[in-house]
Amino acid sequence: MLIDAKIAQEILKNPIGNADEMQKKNNRHSHCLFYLKRKKVFSSSALRNTIAFTENNMYNTKTRASAYSDYNQALSGGVYGIDRSKIKADSCDYDVDTLLGGE
Repeated sequence: MLIDAKIAQEILKNPIGNADEMQKKNNRHSHCLFYLKRKKVFSSSALRNTIAFTENNMYNTKTRASAYSDYNQALSGGVYGIDRSKIKADSCDYDVDTLLGGE
C-alpha cells in the first residue's frame, strides 16, 4: 500500500507531464502484486481492497480527483495491461523473497 501511495503522490504532483512514466511504475508495481498473489501472500479481494483504499484516500478531494482525471486523460488512447512474463520477484522494489522467508 505504501508503494501505491507513493505512485499516487507522484501522479498528483505532475499528472500530465509524467503520465507515461507513472503508468510504467504502476505496471511494474502490478506485476509485483500479482507475483505476491501467485505466492499466496495476497488474495484477489486483498488486491481489490488495496486499489480501493488508494483511490478512496488519495483522490478524495476535488483537486486530487481532477488531477487523477487529467492523468487518465493523458493516457487516453493507450493500451496498458499486465505482461504475464514480468510477474516475478524482481518486479518488486524490494527483496520480496527474503521478506517472505527465503522462498
